[in-house]
Amino acid sequence: MDLNLAFNEEVDAAYDRLKAKHLRWIIFKSNDTQDEVLVESSGERESTFDEFKDAMPKDKPRWAIFEIQITRADGSTGNKILMYHYSPDAYSGPLKFFFATAKAKVESHFVGVNKSC
Repeated sequence: MDLNLAFNEEVDAAYDRLKAKHLRWIIFKSNDTQDEVLVESSGERESTFDEFKDAMPKDKPRWAIFEIQITRADGSTGNKILMYHYSPDAYSGPLKFFFATAKAKVESHFVGVNKSC
């Protein structure tokens, strides 16, 4: 299934800010007609994972990107950009299927994303 899904210019601008180390995370949603991806919220570089979780809607599916810091076996550190596909168990509306179907298209838009969760 090939979705005709556009990415709002704010999406690319926010992702560029994340890669430039100005943002820690971004939460994305679709518009009402499910043909465009929009930024719902973002967290500045000092934001924590708890703040990210708190910003995630509890009752609707979303896509999100979070940059984590990792420590390798040799003790060196680095960062990884993770893509999240969030779909609450309690939600059973029409967006659940759309978000699952569009997951691959959304992931492929963001160059440098390492893992899907």
